[in-house]
Amino acid sequence: MNDKGPRPGFPHKDTSWLFGLIAVQAPLAKIAALAAMPAKGPVRESHAFQSANSEYTMLSWDKCEPGLSKSLSKKLRTTVAYLWDEDTSGWFGYSVFRNGAELEVFQFGANYEEELGDAMPSRENRQKGWDAFVSENGEDFQFRSKLMKATKKDLLQGLSFVDKRFKSLGIPIPRDFPKNQEVISWPFPS
Repeated sequence: MNDKGPRPGFPHKDTSWLFGLIAVQAPLAKIAALAAMPAKGPVRESHAFQSANSEYTMLSWDKCEPGLSKSLSKKLRTTVAYLWDEDTSGWFGYSVFRNGAELEVFQFGANYEEELGDAMPSRENRQKGWDAFVSENGEDFQFRSKLMKATKKDLLQGLSFVDKRFKSLGIPIPRDFPKNQEVISWPFPS
């Protein structure tokens, strides 16, 4: 890290360390204050930190659950990115929200066509709701964006595409995470 803070992008070649990570364009103190408001119902803990000279705060979160990201984006009127890696299926993805509205989603992983045979949803059903869909070498790549058009070549880059998109969007995912992080409790998103 330099004194300018972490560079934008996703500088990781694998995602085995990742379950769910939320990058919020807001100071940690503002996020902690929002979390300190009385909650109705059960809460879930996350760990949070803000790198020096970065306008983004990182929160750990559960995989495949973007609800808190969308809620934070709306309540804080800011940009929030949610990254997840589902270790059982091998799928990886991200969502970007601004002011509570979805701007972009990308996800990819094994499609299990060989294993599922006729039980596998059709290609037409798998591509519904996506601006771009690629199925190649046993993997599906799904992309939807209000910001850009993606090509087959873009999507097949996988994590390199994620790095390029996060650089373009100015979202920094650090290489290293501090050992000491603030514990914040959140209500289950509705």
